[in-house]
Amino acid sequence: MTDNQPSETEPSQTLTQKMAEWYFTPNKIERWRNGRMYELLGVRWYKDHMPIQENDRALRKKGIRPIFVLDSLESGLEEWEKRTRGFEKMHGVSGIILAVLTNPLIISGHYEIATMNTLLNVIINFYPVLTQRYNRARIYNILEKREGRK
Repeated sequence: MTDNQPSETEPSQTLTQKMAEWYFTPNKIERWRNGRMYELLGVRWYKDHMPIQENDRALRKKGIRPIFVLDSLESGLEEWEKRTRGFEKMHGVSGIILAVLTNPLIISGHYEIATMNTLLNVIINFYPVLTQRYNRARIYNILEKREGRK
């Protein structure tokens, strides 16, 4: 998972798949000190204050189980890593759409509404993207440590 090299049994990747893999694979600074960069940006504070209980209930209704109840730590982490990509895509696309929709408000001089939209976008989309990247960096670190023990 951590070396980004397709195995002999995997078909070669398309350019789009390679770009997605490059984007979603945490780099060294993201993985540094187990996600410290994201903690400095306030992701831990955000995670501690988001309504996680409601989120957990909503995920369970959709059949998504928290990582700690999945079959094994390693398969659970690999599954959760895939889910972080999906959540990041969802919030990333939503964030881009909301940012694009905010531009006409700025052009037409509705600065207060544009400011509110931007703040809402940061809370609803930007920090969730950072949270998923933070989670993924930590998952990669755990999996790399486990691979080193084998």
